[in-house]
Amino acid sequence: MSTADRALDAVKGVFTYREQIANLRQDLKDLGASMRDLAASHAQLRDRVSRIEGYLGRVGQSDLPRLPQ
Repeated sequence: MSTADRALDAVKGVFTYREQIANLRQDLKDLGASMRDLAASHAQLRDRVSRIEGYLGRVGQSDLPRLPQ
């Protein structure tokens, strides 16, 4: 293998790694967006559960008629 061939292979390798790093960067951005969406969804679910628990706590303290068991 000549020196020119080795140099060309090295340049090809650099471009390949550069493209892989660019793809990885995009994948990380997508993952970050997914994590933000998941965190927002978790917060909304937590708020809903808190409201339901508050409602059930108020119902348990009142003298509302209950269904027979």
